[in-house]
Parts: sequence; structure tokens; C-alpha cells
Amino acid sequence: PLDALQLKELRQQLQEVSTHLPDRCREVFLLSRMEDLSNVEIAKRLGISVATVKTHLNKALRILRTELGDLFDEKLILIMMAHHFFS
Repeated sequence: PLDALQLKELRQQLQEVSTHLPDRCREVFLLSRMEDLSNVEIAKRLGISVATVKTHLNKALRILRTELGDLFDEKLILIMMAHHFFS
């Protein structure tokens, strides 16, 4: 389990990395993770295809995984974001 200092570090790194995501990629990622929208809902809202939504999500996760290295744990990130630790 992560201690408070590691959690704070992960939160800071997530915020930093997210600012470097391409605009549409970040938008899709946040709609998916923060607003818990489905790929279909995101596609309709943004006027893009579901395939494009999936591409943006995969790209965001790939960037996060690369940038965060050993700190990357998608389940933990999802939990943090669900509790609005990301903002």
C-alpha cells in the first residue's frame, strides 16, 4: 500500500503529466475517468467516433504509464480520480 507521501507524489505527477496530454486526448480521458462517461457518450458529446475515443484513451494511458513508470497503477489512478484526488 502507498503511504501518504507516495500518494501525494503520485497525485502531483498525475496532474503534471495530464497537462502534457494533447488537448483532445486529455478531454476524452477526463470525461471517461472523472465524469464516468461511456465511450459512446463521449463520442456523442464531442462529435467523434467511438474508435477515436478509444484511441485517445489508449494514448492517454500509454503516456501516463510511460511518464509515471513504477508509480503507474491504473486501478489506483481510477480510485483516486473517482474520489476527485486528481483535481
